[in-house]
Amino acid sequence: MKKFLALVGLALLAGCAKPMEVSTITPIKPTNGSNSIDVYAKQRLTNAELPSFAGDQIVDVRTYRANSNGSKGKEFAGASCTLEARDFTANAMSPAKIRIPVYRGQSSPLAVSCTHADFKPKLVQQAVYNHTKAQRLEAGANGGLAGVLIMAVVNEASDDRNDDYYYRNIDVVMRPLDPSKK
Repeated sequence: MKKFLALVGLALLAGCAKPMEVSTITPIKPTNGSNSIDVYAKQRLTNAELPSFAGDQIVDVRTYRANSNGSKGKEFAGASCTLEARDFTANAMSPAKIRIPVYRGQSSPLAVSCTHADFKPKLVQQAVYNHTKAQRLEAGANGGLAGVLIMAVVNEASDDRNDDYYYRNIDVVMRPLDPSKK
């Protein structure tokens, strides 16, 4: 019985593993000739109709070994990852922190592809989400079903052009080439 409880305790602690440390932030490389985190800064000077710059965000890109059922297992380092968006790219080794521009609802979807000698290549796509609407729905949940319904109506009626938008961190779950290796 004691051994069983010890194993259960270790399993619970393993689920709470501290993420690997990342000491640097990888900058993006604009593909449109810009030299700024706001990839449209130069074009905006010509009065072109472009997405409005809302700031930048640090996005974590982390790689995990897939469990036998495909779920996220143990984090590992050293995968070569490329982040691509409409007008910028970034290359980094996992785990990585990448500084990316945010253009509210007009932010480009991100595509992250990672490769590692011991794993099958993997591509993950990530769209920006409306954080303001998500917060409203969360606050409405405190009022039960009625609160959620009211906040859903508020979200539908509101102008989302000035809402806060964010990207979620990107977890790339990769299948090992040889599943017998731990």
